[in-house]
Amino acid sequence: MSVTKRRTLRAAALGLIAALGFLTGGTQTAEAGLYDRVKDIFELPGEVDKLKEEYGKVKGSYDDALKELDSYRQMQEKLLEDNARLAEQNRLLAETVQSLKKAEESRSRSSSRIQRMIWTVVLLGAGYVILTRVARYVMRARSRN
Repeated sequence: MSVTKRRTLRAAALGLIAALGFLTGGTQTAEAGLYDRVKDIFELPGEVDKLKEEYGKVKGSYDDALKELDSYRQMQEKLLEDNARLAEQNRLLAETVQSLKKAEESRSRSSSRIQRMIWTVVLLGAGYVILTRVARYVMRARSRN
């Protein structure tokens, strides 16, 4: 055999031994990495389905929150309308109370005036009766003397 053939054969043998060493020695880690990758690839659809489910749940709760927000908004609008209506009703009631107070004051003044007039008539009548009695008494007392 020639030198070049020997060298080539030796290089090929070393290459084969190195290749076998790499294949047998690194097989476990390469297989584990490859197995994990393949496993991950096959598990991706399941994870995508989980993500879709979670997205559906989040979207459903978002839609529920929007509906609830809309109902709160409608309730707030209704309450604002009720508040405006009640404020108007309160204003009308306050006006009615004011007019009733004025009417009561007027009635009270009128009643007081009538009461004074009655007392004045009664006192004038009593004064007249007393004055005529006193005048008669005085006249009789003078005529006897």
